[in-house]
Formats: sequence, C-alpha cells, structure tokens
Amino acid sequence: MGSKSKDRKKQAPKTKEDIEVSKKHFKLRLVAFILLLGVGAAGFTYGFSQLISSQKGWKQIEVNAAAKANLGDEFYFNYNLGTDGASPTTQRRELETIYSNVMVSAYRQFNVDEAFDDMVSLYAINHGPNQVFTVDDLLYWALEKVQQSGSRLIYLGPSYQTYEGVFFSQEDWETGDFDPLQNDVLREEFTQVAAFAADPDAVDMELLGDNQVRLKVSEEYLQYAQAHSLETFVDFMWARNAFVLDYLAQQLIGQGYTYGNISSYNGFVRNLDGRGVEEYGFSLFDKADDTLRRAATMAYTGRMALVNYRNYPITDAELGYYYLPDEGEAFAPYLSTRTGLPGSALDELVCYSAAENVGCADILLSSYDGYMEGLTPQWHRTLKDKRIESISINGTEIGYTDPNVRLTDLYHVDAVTYTAENVLP
Repeated sequence: MGSKSKDRKKQAPKTKEDIEVSKKHFKLRLVAFILLLGVGAAGFTYGFSQLISSQKGWKQIEVNAAAKANLGDEFYFNYNLGTDGASPTTQRRELETIYSNVMVSAYRQFNVDEAFDDMVSLYAINHGPNQVFTVDDLLYWALEKVQQSGSRLIYLGPSYQTYEGVFFSQEDWETGDFDPLQNDVLREEFTQVAAFAADPDAVDMELLGDNQVRLKVSEEYLQYAQAHSLETFVDFMWARNAFVLDYLAQQLIGQGYTYGNISSYNGFVRNLDGRGVEEYGFSLFDKADDTLRRAATMAYTGRMALVNYRNYPITDAELGYYYLPDEGEAFAPYLSTRTGLPGSALDELVCYSAAENVGCADILLSSYDGYMEGLTPQWHRTLKDKRIESISINGTEIGYTDPNVRLTDLYHVDAVTYTAENVLP
C-alpha cells in the first residue's frame, strides 16, 4: 500500500476456538477478538503457518534497526538457527542482512507514492507513461510474472488508490467517499477503469529486456486520467507481498538458507524447510454470522507456498487491509478484474502448492479470479494442472482438492460440526 500503512504489531497470535460476537458493538467486539489473537508465543509464524512441533533453534529474524524505510513490518520471518551445524550467531547476522536488504529495496521499487534518486520506483513509471525506464531485478521479475500470467490485476491501480481510503477511515460515514458500492460517481469511475485495465491496447507494461520497461498508455486513457485526476496506472496493491515474499525466498534459498518460513500479515506463506522432519500447520478460520471459529488445521511437512484470501481480518496486524464498520460486513482489499468493484464469492479460500517452482505469486495470479467470481470444477482442474491445490469453506463444509491433505482438529462444539469432503472425487 505504498508508503502508507497502519501500525502492525509484530506479535504472533494465539488462537481462540470460538468467539461469539453480538451484533451490538460488533466493531468493538471484533477488534477485541483480534487483539486477543495478537498476543502470541514463539513457534508461530503470525497465525498463518504455525509450527506444530518446535525446537529451541527457531528464532524470529527481524530487519536491522538501522535499516531505512522498509516493508519489514509486513512480514514474520522464523528460522531454525544452527540446524546445519553452522554458528547460530553468524547465521542470524547474515539472515538479518539478507532480509533487511530485500525489505528496503522492495519498499522502494514497489512504491507508488514516492520517487528515489538512485532507483526507479513504480511512482516514476506511473508518472512517465510511454517512457523507457531501467528498473531493478525484483520489479522487473514481478512485472514479467504478471505479463506471463495474463492477469490484469495490477492495472486496477487508479481504483485502488481511491478505494484504499476506506481502510484509513475513522468513522463509517467516511467510507462513502472511497467505496464505489456506496458512491455512484465512484462506481462509474471504477467500472471505466476496469474496462481500460482489461484492454492491453489501453494500458500495458512492455518488457524490453535488460531490465528496461515501458508503461504503454493510450491517448484516450491519458485524457481520461487527466480529466479525473488519476496518477497511478499500475499498482501491485495488497498483492505486492506475494512477489516480495517469493523474491526473498529465492535470495535465501540461493544462499543456502532453507530451514525457515516467512509469512506476510495479509495471507501469504512460504515455508522453505524441505527436510520433511518438522510438522507445520495452517489454521483455517471461518466467520459464520457473528461468530469466528478455527474450523480446522491443515497439517503438512516440507516446502510449501500458500495464499489465504479472507474477506475479514483475524489479527490486529491485518487492519491496514480491512475496515470494520459498526454494522455489516468488513471491507476487504479485493477488487474484481471483471467489474472493478469490491466483493468476493467466498469468505475464505486457501490455495497452496508444495511444488518447488511454484510460489505465492504464481498461486495468486492463477487463483484470484476464482476467489472473486466463484469456484467451478474447471477452475479446480486448471489449478491442479499447475500443481496448485485449494481448500474452501461453505457453511460447515470444508471442500478440498488434494486427496492427500491432512485436516486435523475439525471444529466440533455443541451442535456445530465442520466436515471435510473432496470436491473433485
């Protein structure tokens, strides 16, 4: 979200099996629930990828205190120091250096709000349409990923620049200035931007080789942007963290660091530990009416890349991506590439892959439209062809596509019982 962010505490959440939330004071009570989850213990990777069996060597790696502005507060990085016989102190120092460098560089490259003298950011590209720029490796790699996938998500940047104002609102009435579902003028603008975004002749990123890029914008779109005071044509928005996480994983693996896991606070996970010794788990939450539950845990060993879409927050660290009104559903960060409007077909969807060459960005670019528009058998099969599995929750039914998935701790309290079934038998 550019240089804007709400405070995100670096605490790992405990889980709470069942919280009843009355409709009265819903926002206050849900925030209280979130804060309860915000106090944690070592061994958790911030509520997304928790260690089921932990060892003393696991430590949180943080960005160096002397580092410049960075994205470190968006991630939680755990590493099992000394596992391969190396000095834990030396490893921690080296890991902090790698982590800090990536977090600082990513903050600058993906920034849509600020220009830098020594590096081309998305801000510079957005303010120089049809000009050639030389970008650094991370941004070029991310743009290449998007281009190869055919996704048009990043071209919704103008709409997101407006819509993100929802998440910084202090009162419910303020959201109407940023939400197209409440504001007819914004609805028309968001719809028009989506039409431009879907058309490569209107806006597209040309990759010219040697890290050179050109943001191609048609004259019609430039005139529209000027008339409507739009300055951002391309923005990775909340999806940025998937690309940053994958790039960080590449850097770590490339330097022999494979005994750790990293989570972003908005639902992306990379577990680098391919030994198959430690057992990990991913908690599946569900929101039914005014009740939040941990419906089950997906247990696994080995490498894993995972994307978790949710239209409601679980931890206080996610509040920079959500807004909780006094009445009604939470505002989530997702905009449809088809309509340009917020919303989703599901409350929660988890997509994951254990394949070595499939990362969070690959999963995101392949699965996002399904989460927004609805899951179909063909969608599931297309993902499986890409070695991506999924888990979704519909009522108290958990649907999965991986016949070998291990779902443990299925919720069963009083008259509420969650069951699991393969949606592609």
